[in-house]
Amino acid sequence: MPIKTCAWVRARLPLLAGGESLGLDRWVVEPHLVRCADCRRRLEALRAAQHALAAASAEDPVPADSPPLWPDLARRLRQARRPRVRTAWGFERPRERAWAWSLAGLAAGLLVAASLIGLGARHDRRIKDIVDEYVPLPLSPLLTDDRPRLLKPEDPAQFERRRSRPRPTSPYRESHAAAHPDPIPLPPSPPAVPIGHDDPPPVELTQ
Repeated sequence: MPIKTCAWVRARLPLLAGGESLGLDRWVVEPHLVRCADCRRRLEALRAAQHALAAASAEDPVPADSPPLWPDLARRLRQARRPRVRTAWGFERPRERAWAWSLAGLAAGLLVAASLIGLGARHDRRIKDIVDEYVPLPLSPLLTDDRPRLLKPEDPAQFERRRSRPRPTSPYRESHAAAHPDPIPLPPSPPAVPIGHDDPPPVELTQ
């Protein structure tokens, strides 16, 4: 009979601790428990856990005079089913929106204060004096919305006239002209005589 390992025996220890029958495996498990101390300690721990669970199941976990749990559970269910409001940040409960209203009021107050400060600065003479002192150039011509216009010359024909400009002379150009004079122009060739399709004149033969 092959020797069984501790893992094989420990897989059957819960059945042995609960009083179940192991069948023929009992002839292998019991001799192994005699030799292996670790498996014996595991079997004792399993039996102690079985006794603790049996003792706990025998006692009533809820006292007879305890209040019922259904009213509190029903109240929590009603709170969970309360409709939520869709906001810019997602879904949130109405009772959690108090800070949002406070923040919106604070932002509106800051916006009104900034508008009043800007309106007062626009009509303040001191602001205008400071701007005139540090910005002497008037800004109105620079802030116009007119598009730039093309400049038209008084005499448009001056752009059409081509001015002949003498080419600048240089030692290289002068030496090159002396070494390579201009070629002598050839006489024009005579015009080509067109060849007609008429018969050539007859040739007289003399004896």
